[in-house]
Amino acid sequence: MNEPENFRGILDRMAQLRPTLSPQLQKICGHVLNQPGSVATLSMRKVAAEAGVPPPTLPRLAQAAGFDTYEAFRDVFRAHFQSQAQWYPELAEDLQREGSARGAAHLTESFRRESLANIDRLFRDLDATLLSEVADRLSRARMVYVAGMQGSFALAMYGHYIAGMAFPNWRLLEARPNQMSDLAVDMGPSDVLLAISTPPCARMTIVLADAARARGAHVIGLTNTRLSPLAERSDTIVLASTESPQYFDSIVATALALEVIVGLLVARGGPEVVANIERIETFRKNFGEYWDEN
Repeated sequence: MNEPENFRGILDRMAQLRPTLSPQLQKICGHVLNQPGSVATLSMRKVAAEAGVPPPTLPRLAQAAGFDTYEAFRDVFRAHFQSQAQWYPELAEDLQREGSARGAAHLTESFRRESLANIDRLFRDLDATLLSEVADRLSRARMVYVAGMQGSFALAMYGHYIAGMAFPNWRLLEARPNQMSDLAVDMGPSDVLLAISTPPCARMTIVLADAARARGAHVIGLTNTRLSPLAERSDTIVLASTESPQYFDSIVATALALEVIVGLLVARGGPEVVANIERIETFRKNFGEYWDEN
């Protein structure tokens, strides 16, 4: 069994064991399930301090999960985290070798298969409770800030574009001088930051997530693993698989997750949502933004 399968198996086992554990073990188990990246990146004492339990509780949890030592338990988390960090040049070389050895038809089928698998995983993980929580947070927010840098910027723009037509309180955070800091300084407990990033995460997205939490805003992280730095800083995590034969992460499932979230918001909105969309579309048509042969 490879390391990612080991990792997922551990999480599943812990979720099943949790109701049978002592209160202290239940507490640390819940912390590890919510923030597994801390096991991979922090010392045992730091993890215990964050969870509010004595350090010896962690070896006891590792034993309950079937490991002889905490070090063996932590090694699986570290291996999974490190497996996410393959460099883009290495992935491009893998793609070239695959294309040369198997041909275009096989490679095209690989893209189809991975894209459909990503979509299947998305809808498997997007349960009704999570979607309801996300929709409630976004619909109640005073302001919704959308952040995604580098490879995730196009997704942030797309999410903001489709939501901004219906909801004028959505703002896109862009990497322009002073723009992000000027907007982020106004974040507060009534606001939501919808952040999009996958490892290797853009530094500015993580800085924004930290700033938002420090100011009391609710952070919704759209990422591909609970071990990502963004997931560790998110109050609500939405997972979208990004597996692809391409050397860069697939955005298919992430874009679909944004469509689902915005679609649910529009569906539960009132006449003012339709009026907002109509007002913007009328302006665009009058301003000549669409091509017209006449």
